[in-house]
Amino acid sequence: MGTQKRDNRVPLLRTMVRSGIGRRFFDRRSYVMSATVERVKCACSDCICVVDLKKGIERDGRVYCSDACADHHKNGSGCQHAGCTCHG
Repeated sequence: MGTQKRDNRVPLLRTMVRSGIGRRFFDRRSYVMSATVERVKCACSDCICVVDLKKGIERDGRVYCSDACADHHKNGSGCQHAGCTCHG
């Protein structure tokens, strides 16, 4: 017996296509693939900053762009990044 390679990708979608003669089932599959995320939105709800995961400030499993956002704007100060008006 030969060994067969198994496709480990997960099919997400089966669609039905209407042809000119009638209906046929057409197996169109989308697959789940992994991606590496390097940048995310700051976890502060008012902030519009995008943070590099390596340079961001991590607190309680969330990534923030600055100490002000990570401290939930306790002093009322914003993150001071260009274009962002967050103050908590």
